Order: sequence, then structure tokens, then C-alpha cells
Amino acid sequence: MLSPAYVADVSGQQWHVSVDNSATPTTIPVSGQPTGRVFLNSVADGSSWEITVVGNPPPSGLSWGDLQSTKVAPGAYPTDLLVTAPNGSVYALEIGLGLDGEPGTIQTAFPPRSGGTGNIFTPAYPPCQKQPFGCWGMEAKRVDSVTVGGIKRSVLERIDTVTTLQFPYVALSDMAAWKAFQQYALGGGEFTYRAVPGYAVAPSSEPMFQFPGADNGDDVPGYSVVQALSMDWTPKFKSPGIFSLEMKLKLVEDVTASVPGVLTLEDGSSIALEDGTGGISLEE
Repeated sequence: MLSPAYVADVSGQQWHVSVDNSATPTTIPVSGQPTGRVFLNSVADGSSWEITVVGNPPPSGLSWGDLQSTKVAPGAYPTDLLVTAPNGSVYALEIGLGLDGEPGTIQTAFPPRSGGTGNIFTPAYPPCQKQPFGCWGMEAKRVDSVTVGGIKRSVLERIDTVTTLQFPYVALSDMAAWKAFQQYALGGGEFTYRAVPGYAVAPSSEPMFQFPGADNGDDVPGYSVVQALSMDWTPKFKSPGIFSLEMKLKLVEDVTASVPGVLTLEDGSSIALEDGTGGISLEE
């Protein structure tokens, strides 16, 4: 369980620094709590900042209780302050660049960059009708146009490797974990996907989803780093306590096989793509 962060403003009022359920940074007035100072290094350029709370009376343009950042001398500070939303989700307050490039902007990260392997999720029920690694489909990002003379022109941006995971059975007890995961995935963040062999007895050290995707496990065969192409998350009711959903993935980095010309299947076996006769052969 995370220890709450309490900060006192210049007028002596104590504040609990946290986020609400929509991941917006908040301050809640409290009393009788041990207070401290919060220093963070920017995730953008490494500069050091102190997060403070606007006191009373507030300066023009600010409100009592607003969070603000002040640049300080460089120090060996962490890059995030872990906080817990009322719904139990863990976020990180960070210092970064605003939309206009303004340094010292207080922002929210999910999952926390320092979250490590804590951001893992294996649904109670596996997806069905999966395409094996190496046999995913392709989707072109292309712009077509037709000239006045009737000539078609195409500009190809890229061809993505894609697949759709279908989850016909989603337990109600998984919904909170699904929502936390989808909140990250729908934001375009990369995550690790692993087709888990022996699903019913799979160890927790081999999760299906791990986020962000640049974390532990990405260099282990059987994993791929992906992004969600789906722009929404809409679980569908099937029966009491059971839902269904699907999500479309784009391959970012394939780390499923380490031997050229060999396709690794989800059960751990492999297929040699060429056997010298133009066919394929199954290897033990």
C-alpha cells in the first residue's frame, strides 16, 4: 500500500496530493498529518522541480489548493510520485513538457514508469481463434487519390502487422483489471502480449499482458510488443457475470523467435519455414 503524500502550503494548511478517478491531479485539505516536500526530476530533460500547493491568499490567476511546480537546483530526485486514485488505480505524478512545450508541467502517467512488473494482467479466460505468432495479418496505411484524368495514385505510408484477439468469455471479476489495462492501451502506449501456453496452470511470472511494453520480459521468446489499434473498449453482456470483447493489435516489435526461418507456435513447438523442398516441416 502506498504512503499518501502530504504537503503544507505557505499558510500552514495541509493537503493530500493525489489524483481523482479520471487521473486529474488533485489536492484534498487535511489536518494532523506529517507533511514533507516533494522534489521530482523532469522526465523530459532531467531538470529538478519542487511540487508545492498554492497558499491563501492565492496569487492572481491561481486558486488556493492548486498544484504548482518551481524549478530548483539539480538533485538526485525520482521522476515520479506514486499516488492512488479513489478507485484503487495507481498513477504517477511527473514533471514534463506541456502541450505548448512549457517545462515544469505537472502531468499524470499510467502506468507509473517505476511500476515494474506490477502492471501485469492475465484474464481469467483466454482469447479464442488466435492467429499464431508469425501468421498475423497485414493492414496498409495508404492514401489513394484519382486525378482529373482518371489516373489512380496511391501513397503508401506503411504496412502494419495486425491481429484481433477475441475474448468470448470475460469474467465480471476481471472488469476492474481490464479497465485499468484498457485505459493505458487506448492511449496508444506500447505493451507486451504473450500467448500463454497451458493457460489453466500458467505461472503468474508469465502474464498475458504487461505494460508498458518496454519493461521486463520483452526479450524473452514468446513475447511481442504491440499497440492497440482499437479506439474504444465496449464489453458486451452475454450472461450474468460474463461479458465478451475484442481488441485489435498492431505489432511493434516481434521477439517471438530467435532462429531465422523458424516460426514459433503458441504451444512452444516450431515450424521450419523452408525444408529445402519448397514445403514446411514440423520440428520437435
